[in-house]
Amino acid sequence: MSVYIRVELQRQVRDRFSECCAYCRTAEFLTAMTFEIEHIVPLSVGGETVFENLCFACPSCNRHKSDRQTSIDPESGEAVALFHPQMQVWTEHFAWIESGRELRGLTAVGRATIVALQMNRARQNLLKSSIALNLTFASCFSQESRLLLVHRRKFRACRTYSIFWGIF
Repeated sequence: MSVYIRVELQRQVRDRFSECCAYCRTAEFLTAMTFEIEHIVPLSVGGETVFENLCFACPSCNRHKSDRQTSIDPESGEAVALFHPQMQVWTEHFAWIESGRELRGLTAVGRATIVALQMNRARQNLLKSSIALNLTFASCFSQESRLLLVHRRKFRACRTYSIFWGIF
């Protein structure tokens, strides 16, 4: 179900998550995809279109989450709530393994979310490692310099990532 979300509210959500996916932390500007405003608690189960129930999500995480609110923790076998980006802290539930190619769940919530949203798929991992390198490189610069770098690299990044997607 599609619902209108005020432009100002969309801006607030984008700013809250720094234009990165609230779940996998992929930066929108490094992909060839347009990210979406997602209802954390779906409208179909009574969720509202308010700031506290919205997050910024990449199409992959958004599609895999769909209207789910729970998933099975692979370690305990129990159903647990998925990560709630507005109410929980990402670093308390997730950590990057090695070179930023794979996510590890630190808690039952983190593990269940990784499985439900299929956050460690091969294509995702290739993209994440490239993003991690770009973000590490970009973090060495001031905010103004990063904006210039991002602006200059947008076309190249989109082309590069579409090539990555095509090799699998």
